[in-house]
Amino acid sequence: MDQQIDRNSKSIKEWTHAASNFVDKMECNEPYNKILLPAVASILNSLNYTTVLDVGCGYGKLAKFIASNAKMVTAFDPVEEFIFHAEREPSGVNFLVSEIGRYDGQKVDLVTCINVLNSIECLPDAVKFLSSRLVDGGTIIISVEHPLRTAKKSCSPDIKFDSNINENYFRQWKYTSNFLGIDAPISGWHRSLEMYFNSFSQNGLSISSIVEPTIISSDEEDTDFSDISSHPFFLVFVLRKMTTLEL
Repeated sequence: MDQQIDRNSKSIKEWTHAASNFVDKMECNEPYNKILLPAVASILNSLNYTTVLDVGCGYGKLAKFIASNAKMVTAFDPVEEFIFHAEREPSGVNFLVSEIGRYDGQKVDLVTCINVLNSIECLPDAVKFLSSRLVDGGTIIISVEHPLRTAKKSCSPDIKFDSNINENYFRQWKYTSNFLGIDAPISGWHRSLEMYFNSFSQNGLSISSIVEPTIISSDEEDTDFSDISSHPFFLVFVLRKMTTLEL
């Protein structure tokens, strides 16, 4: 895992630099708040769990929501400013500054990893870690930016998302974007569906369901949903850790 930590260090520095503007902008991020979070909440409502680990929790919005239905919630993020913001109000969540490859807490019934894997270079190592934190038969919810969308991004921070860009869908490659208009560029990794599926199966995870969330509300008068209503923005995997007898 040390190699995984080294590979993630640049991404952590980028997010640390962008953190001061991130929280306020995320509250206005309509795709995240109106498409992804309602879809994840719907999935959570269909599951039974008591102990939860939220990996890459950011400023803690999802972890605090989960805490209302769980006995114990632990959430960690490598960006100290995110954890500082998350802890400003009591929530019942155990927030920690940590990262994939370093956290070594107890195994849980449910692991959530929302829009984190795009920022991590080595997908198999990250999925191995997520699986290792889960009890047999437990559930992982993973969301990523949809591969059909990341394939349209650019390797240059000077070029924004462009539907005319066609990088190679079938290979892993690094893109750079000014996420939410934040001045500091953020790097991410495009991957094909096959890469995700293979990483899951190699780590004893079976796919329970796949969700491509779309707009739930029909009220679109106050915003422009022309892109995200007709093309997939996020991809959500619901995974189950197989037992020893099933492997």
